[in-house]
Amino acid sequence: MEPCACVERELDKVLQKFLCYGQHCERGLEELLRYVSQLREELGTAGTGGGALG
Repeated sequence: MEPCACVERELDKVLQKFLCYGQHCERGLEELLRYVSQLREELGTAGTGGGALG
């Protein structure tokens, strides 16, 4: 029975690592989406004469 408990503990560790990695990736993607959204706004403003590129 002890080997099963060891495997279960190791499985919990692995699952926790994947959970943390998934949360990290999600935060990174949200940051990228905000950045792209800001760039789109800036380009839209520049395209309508609200600012100059370059």
